[in-house]
Amino acid sequence: MKFGLVLVSYVYNQERATIASRTLTSLAKTNVEPLPPPILQCSFRTSGFDYSQYIEDLNKKFRVIVDDDVPGSSGNLNSFVSCTANKLLENKEVTHIVFLYDDFVYNTEWLQELYKLIFRHPDARAWSVYRSAYVRSHRILRTEYTDCVMTMHDGLGCLERWEWEEYIATTNGDFSVGSCLGGGNTIDIHHACARLGDRWATGRDYWQNIGVHMYLGKQDQAIDFVGE
Repeated sequence: MKFGLVLVSYVYNQERATIASRTLTSLAKTNVEPLPPPILQCSFRTSGFDYSQYIEDLNKKFRVIVDDDVPGSSGNLNSFVSCTANKLLENKEVTHIVFLYDDFVYNTEWLQELYKLIFRHPDARAWSVYRSAYVRSHRILRTEYTDCVMTMHDGLGCLERWEWEEYIATTNGDFSVGSCLGGGNTIDIHHACARLGDRWATGRDYWQNIGVHMYLGKQDQAIDFVGE
């Protein structure tokens, strides 16, 4: 198993700069042993934020690739994410894609817990170590021992390489879903509606959303974050 991580970032004000700093600092503390060094494919939109000060620490844990010119990445978030993921898959050894964002903090053991979750449920459609408390879209369908099946994963979670390739080939850039899972036009809701199957998550959360939508409050955070 070879993980490839997708990280997209756009820092457009001081608040987002503070959030991104926390994100990158916590991500650099990830325990990756004894897994093969994951590839961290980054796309950063141009801003005054200095990412270089964090790259050195990230390179101690990941093989970091920074590409500011991914075709299509200047579009909306759906395009930004999908184009960066496609760029990552130019690395043929990657078997599993994890979608990361610049407004989360990460427990040091998140990747270890994800690896074990995949091992426990190898035939899943997707996996995640984060369960959003926003139940309009993210609901627990059933629980088995320490894990649970969700209606969808916030931000896609982790997909196998073949799953991403099959899925993205069908979208044609259109991520609208009508009323499915509460409606919307985001890539994570679209994937859940278009690609049915079990989406497994850990029974506790190893990521925490710190860039919450103000109108949602704590609804948009983890159900039970273990801490950094």
